[in-house]
Amino acid sequence: MPSTPPPQVLSQSKTASSVSPAALSKAMLEVFSAVRDKFTPNEHPHYEFSARELTEWMSGLQRYSLEGGLTLLQAIAHEGTRVFRDRLVGDHQEDFNRILVGTLSSLLGYKQDVSAGKRVRKALACKLLSIGTAVLPRKWRACSLAGYQVH
Repeated sequence: MPSTPPPQVLSQSKTASSVSPAALSKAMLEVFSAVRDKFTPNEHPHYEFSARELTEWMSGLQRYSLEGGLTLLQAIAHEGTRVFRDRLVGDHQEDFNRILVGTLSSLLGYKQDVSAGKRVRKALACKLLSIGTAVLPRKWRACSLAGYQVH
């Protein structure tokens, strides 16, 4: 049986080079600055955002595979949401969405795709399953979307 090559991760993908590192850094820093300015510990004590979140955001991108139609910008948006929005409460989550989408749109040409969330989660889940770091629902065991077959 011929072996299939491993899927490309963002750090190895040619598609990832379509966004310049300078533009990516600028967009991420602008989102971070806006989050720190808008959501402060005065409102909620856990709204303490530091450079650690930027590192977590960038490091988290390494977990995504661009197989199955996932784009770099979708992964950046999803990971930013995971790092920042998941800590916010109430209407602040929608405020964050506006900050993230607005910044990524203006600086990187991001166009929000409401159906992308499921594709992003499934691609990430398949990547984590392939390296043995996740236990997921049975329906995701065959991750053909991301090019993985997990048993």
